[in-house]
Amino acid sequence: MKKHCFLFLFFIVTTIAFSQSFQWGKRGGSSDFLNNGSTDNREEEARCIVTDSQKNIYVLSNVGTLNLNFDGFSDSGYADPITKTDIALVSFSCEGNFRWSKIIGGGGFEKFQNLVIDDQDNLYLAGMFGDVGDIPYNQHLDDDVSFAPPADNRTLTVLKYNSSGVLQWYKRPQPSNFSIIQSLSCAARGLQIDSNGNLHWLVYLTPATYADGAFVKPNDGQFWYVLQYDGSGNYLSATPLQFESPGAIGWIQFFRNPYNGRYFLTARAVDENPNWAYIGGEPVTHSTFLACFNPDGQARWKRENASTMVGTVQFYNLVFDTDNNIYLGGRFFGLGTDTFMGLTIPEVIIPAFLMKIDAEASTPPIWETHHNKGANGFGALALNGNELGFTNFCTSTDFAWGSQTLNAGVTNELPEVLFARFDRMNGACIDLKKIQGNFGYTDYGSALAVDASGDYIIGGSFSGTLTFDGGAQISSVGGTSDFFVSKYATTPCSPLTVTDPIGRPVIRLSPNPANTSIALNVEKNTSFEIVNPEGKKFQSGNIDAAHNLIEIGNLPSGFYFLNLSGDGDLQTLKFVKY
Repeated sequence: MKKHCFLFLFFIVTTIAFSQSFQWGKRGGSSDFLNNGSTDNREEEARCIVTDSQKNIYVLSNVGTLNLNFDGFSDSGYADPITKTDIALVSFSCEGNFRWSKIIGGGGFEKFQNLVIDDQDNLYLAGMFGDVGDIPYNQHLDDDVSFAPPADNRTLTVLKYNSSGVLQWYKRPQPSNFSIIQSLSCAARGLQIDSNGNLHWLVYLTPATYADGAFVKPNDGQFWYVLQYDGSGNYLSATPLQFESPGAIGWIQFFRNPYNGRYFLTARAVDENPNWAYIGGEPVTHSTFLACFNPDGQARWKRENASTMVGTVQFYNLVFDTDNNIYLGGRFFGLGTDTFMGLTIPEVIIPAFLMKIDAEASTPPIWETHHNKGANGFGALALNGNELGFTNFCTSTDFAWGSQTLNAGVTNELPEVLFARFDRMNGACIDLKKIQGNFGYTDYGSALAVDASGDYIIGGSFSGTLTFDGGAQISSVGGTSDFFVSKYATTPCSPLTVTDPIGRPVIRLSPNPANTSIALNVEKNTSFEIVNPEGKKFQSGNIDAAHNLIEIGNLPSGFYFLNLSGDGDLQTLKFVKY
C-alpha cells in the first residue's frame, strides 16, 4: 500500500512541477483611438502570429502612431491624423524579449491580413495600400523604401523579410502606369505558402497586363486569381478561381490545405441582396459561405448557411490535418436564427463554435462543439499534435465548454482572454484557461500559433492591465487597446532539443489529460505498455514516427503510466484518461 501511495504522490508532484501556464506576456501599441470601422481596419490586436525554427515569434498587428512602442521600445509610424492606422510586424525571442519591429503604412488604410514563414525562417506578407475613396498617399515599407504618387500609384504589394527583419525584396504586380482609381479597383486578400516555399496570393484584378508583362488579365468577367511567386520573388503563374463577386462582399479569408493543395475561401455578405457571389457559376443565396477549390482553381464544393441575415455566422480560420480533415471555428447566433452544416443553436446565446469536417464537407460534421456564453468576432484555432487549441474570450462565473467549467469573472465584468484545448479526435474540451484582466475592460484572444517545442503562443487585444501566471503584468498605454502576446508552456523557453540527464531525447505525449488517443513525438520504432499505479497492464504495442497515436478510448478513467522501450532505452510517462 505504501508503494501505491508513493506512485500516486509522485505522479501528482510531477504533474504540478511540469504543468503548463502563461509564462510571460508582452505588449505593443499606441495611445491612439483607431478608426476601426470594418473587419479590415481592426484595433491594435495580434491578427496573425508565426514562429520560426529557433522559436522566435512574429506578430502582425494594426497600430497607431501616438506613443507607439513595443515592450517599451519606441517606434515611429506614418499614418495621418484621420486614418491613424499602420501595420506593424514585430518580433520577440523565445523568452519574450523584443527583437525588432517594422512599420508598413502611410496616410490611408493598409490591408495586410496575414503572415507566412518558410523553412528557412524567412517572412512574407502581402496586401494593399489604401481603400476606395482614399486620397493618394506616400506608402512606406518602414524606412527601407517608399512609393510616392502620382509617380507610382500602385497599391498591391508582396514582400519578404529575413528572420532579422532585413527586407529581401518586394514586388508590385500592377502596371506602373496605373492611375490611383485603377489601382484601387484591384484588391488583395490573404497569402499562403507551400512546402517548396512558393507563395499563393489571392487578388482581385481588372483587365490589364500584370507582373511586368508576364500575365495579361483578359476582359472575361473572371476577376479573382491566385498569383504565385517563388521565394526569390519571381512570378510563376496566375490561377483563376471559379469565384465571382458582382455584389458587395464583406470579409474574405483565403486558405490552402498544405497536404492536397486545395484552396479554400470563407466570406460573408454586407447586405441582404441576393446573388452577391458565385462559386463555380452557381449563386451564393445566403449570407455566408465556405468554399473549396482544386489546385487548378476549379470549384469543388460550397457550403452556405441557411439565413440571409448578415453576420449570423462568422468564421475565424481553418486548419487541416494529414487526413485532409478541416477544422473551423467562428461565432454563431443562437435562438435558432441560422443553420450551418447541420448546426443550429436554440439557446439565447451567441457562442464560439468549433467544427471538424471531412475533405468533402460531408453533413453532418465529424463533430461540433460550442460553449454557453457569448463570443467575440475575432478568434483563432491551431492544431498541436492530437490537440486543437483555441482562443477568443470568456465571460461570467459559470462559463462552460463541454465538461469543463471556468470562473471567468464576477457579474457584469467585461470579457477576459480565453485559451481552450480540445481533443481533435472527438472535440472534447480538455482544459479552459483565462488571462486575468482588470474590471471594466474587454480583452480577447485573436491569434494562435504553436512553436517548435509544441508550446502555444497566444495573441490578442487588451485594454487596462493583464496579469499572467506568476504575477507578471502588462498595461496598455491608452487609446482603444494594445496588442499582447503570451506563451503557454512549462518554461519561459523550452530548449530546442530536450534530453534527459543521460542525454536521451525526451518523449512528450499529448493531450494530457486525454480521452480517445494520445500522440507521442517518437523518432524510431518503440514498444509501449500502459499500466495503472498498481502495476496492472492494460495495453501494449509498437509505435514509430509515422504511426505515433495510441488509442486509449477503452481504458477506464484514471491515472496511467506509459512505459516505453527502444534500442535499450527505457522511459516512463504519466497521463490521465478522463
